[in-house]
Amino acid sequence: MDADKLSEQGRSLVACYRNSIDPAEEVVSINQAFCVPLQDATGEVLLKPLIGEFDLVVKKDAKKIIVDWKSSATRWNPGKSHRALQPTMYLYAYDQNNGTGPLPEFRYEIVVKNKTPVYETHTTERGHDAFQRMIEKIKLAESMIAAEHFCPSDEGMFCKSCSFAGACRSWHRDRSKLISVASQAA
Repeated sequence: MDADKLSEQGRSLVACYRNSIDPAEEVVSINQAFCVPLQDATGEVLLKPLIGEFDLVVKKDAKKIIVDWKSSATRWNPGKSHRALQPTMYLYAYDQNNGTGPLPEFRYEIVVKNKTPVYETHTTERGHDAFQRMIEKIKLAESMIAAEHFCPSDEGMFCKSCSFAGACRSWHRDRSKLISVASQAA
């Protein structure tokens, strides 16, 4: 896509989003960074904190909503937001920083890059049980990293530009060589 078409597409995406803003929502914060400890149900605090940034926090009818902006080549499956880890992490961070009161909702605001852009939202909620599940998954991932376990991904959105793509593609060959050498030594 040439620069003029890219510029035109960008302007149409921004216009689509701008025309979809709810005037009844009050902006609470924009680009709000967070860094919170990860604490499991037993009180153990993990070594590494959760670090991120809320794109937008709004309030409507006294209810806060954490908003994450996305653009997409296609429309989203309606259930995607209910399975995604990002809302769990963001709502956990919000809860850690603002522990009193009800948890806000989390809403993805997506502009779909159709010829005529389409705006869609997907709202979801999480609770404390989802937070503990997330922390246990993080603990599992950390233990796998510490044990030098590796599971290659063949479908990641960044695979084509990843500097480790070659090593990832040949991972099984290198693993087979190690097993073969180890069995010969035994």
